[in-house]
Amino acid sequence: MTPTVQAGFVTRPRGLAGEVEIRLFLAGRAVALPRGFEALVGDRAVTVERSSIRSADTVTALFTGLESIEAVDGFRGEAFSASRESVLAVSGFRPLALFLGMRVEWQDGAGIVEDFEPFSANPLLSVGFEGRRFDVPLLLITETGSIDWEGGRIGLRLPAGLVEGVD
Repeated sequence: MTPTVQAGFVTRPRGLAGEVEIRLFLAGRAVALPRGFEALVGDRAVTVERSSIRSADTVTALFTGLESIEAVDGFRGEAFSASRESVLAVSGFRPLALFLGMRVEWQDGAGIVEDFEPFSANPLLSVGFEGRRFDVPLLLITETGSIDWEGGRIGLRLPAGLVEGVD
């Protein structure tokens, strides 16, 4: 089975036609998912029929063959995920979970992204190194760092003091 990347979760059904609202955890603003995009809601395979942006972190989606509110009611709270290849193929669609396991290299060290905190105005990536952990604001990475998605590497110049004194 192809590994999947969790991009968010279904918050609720929306409308009588069977659309769902999906809260996304992204490194950027929400993007509409293209028709034919294959994903998983929980463990159920779905294909996007149409999608639109609702807010900076939310989209609505109608899935092929699920054309009533009753058909999607059980999706509430379920994870929304897709294969890494599918996610990378959609321009601007970069779920925070894509960062997990990436190597972070800075001026005098390196570590691995172990976790992320999506529920803030500026999400944080937790970087582990030498048995310790520190948080790096996503904005610092996207605005000043370099991201090699294919190579699984983030290059970054960390501000003085960010790593010192970390537990």
